[in-house]
Amino acid sequence: MLPFIGLSGQQFAPDARAYYLQHLAIANLAPAFIVGYFACHKYRRFASWAWPLPTMFMAYKLLTFTNPNASVFMGSHWWLRFSYYFGTNAPGLADWGGFDPQRFLEQVTVVAFFYSGVAYSIGAFAKKHEVLTRIVTSLHRESTVPAGDSELEWVAPDESQK
Repeated sequence: MLPFIGLSGQQFAPDARAYYLQHLAIANLAPAFIVGYFACHKYRRFASWAWPLPTMFMAYKLLTFTNPNASVFMGSHWWLRFSYYFGTNAPGLADWGGFDPQRFLEQVTVVAFFYSGVAYSIGAFAKKHEVLTRIVTSLHRESTVPAGDSELEWVAPDESQK
């Protein structure tokens, strides 16, 4: 399909992968939240427990992460593991600036799974406790009280105290 519109797969694929990685959170959080919100009707009891498995898997990956550029003489910083999984570009590591297929695979499988599981559970929790309904009703509530109903009396400033 791409050759027919004047693009080649080699030109388009890296840009699409970079775009997806830059928007990985929103691309996984929003749909999973919506699905979790509506799935709570059928799976009310279990829907809010979708987060533990992806969270444990993400924690395992973070704890067992090894820096591919680390040497015996130069230790790996602990914050690089978070940057590797959650950042779009890890500072200080030359290999991560370009396209890394292993990192792409980790982010698509591990991080996306984590984001989706947490968002699904938050959506189910929001439905279970009617959070969105409460927010909408509080926004529609009348914020001002008519002057006749307020039982307040206007007191003019006393001219003698000036």
